Amino acid sequence: MVEKKTGEKKRQAILKVSKELFYEKGYKETTLTDISKILDCPASTISYHFGSKIELASIIQGEYSRQNKVYIESMVGDVYSKTMLMALEILNMWKRNFENDKLCRFLIETGADSSIVTNYFDYIKYLYKIVIDEHNIEVSNDKLSLMAATQIGMTHEVMVIASTDLVSLDYFGYASHVITVFCKMIGFSEYQISKLIENAAEIFKKLPIDNRYFDYFSYSKKYIHKIDKSELPPENLSIWEER
Repeated sequence: MVEKKTGEKKRQAILKVSKELFYEKGYKETTLTDISKILDCPASTISYHFGSKIELASIIQGEYSRQNKVYIESMVGDVYSKTMLMALEILNMWKRNFENDKLCRFLIETGADSSIVTNYFDYIKYLYKIVIDEHNIEVSNDKLSLMAATQIGMTHEVMVIASTDLVSLDYFGYASHVITVFCKMIGFSEYQISKLIENAAEIFKKLPIDNRYFDYFSYSKKYIHKIDKSELPPENLSIWEER
């Protein structure tokens, strides 16, 4: 039992240092030796617990993706539909990309590594499935997998473009594009998509977003600010009656 607790403490210490280095120095520039020097342990200790830098990044990336959902849901709870939550989560991710260069760099660098992407692929499918099930849409597992792969690949490339001056859009423009592609893949109409984005933007502006929650991949609850849910704009559910 003591050995198990010691092993878990070591794992958590490795993760904490890895998060800090990936955040400050970048995923590409960080080595296992860098991590081991701070922990004052051999690099083999890190390999023993995690296997490789890729596995470390996969764990951190997976947790980061989940926390984006946790953050929004912690504020709005069950006030909105799963579809609206999806739109709000995408808006928040892109707003954060434009505000935090270090997080954006991490996403671009890890998104270019297929080994890391593969490890959170099932989670992306899960997020899609929530919206698909909410609208009773029939989608085969193969099609769902292709949709998730398309979204992952597209998001990475769009992020790369967003880090250049090739396209002059703000965070809302990029987020709207990503929401539109997803919604078109599952069969929503142009009208439904435009109204969803319009409604989501109205709601999002009312949320007390504080993206320090994501600094150093720490996810501190002190940055989840209280909000009077009764004052939040209503969701326009009538747009789905067209289907």
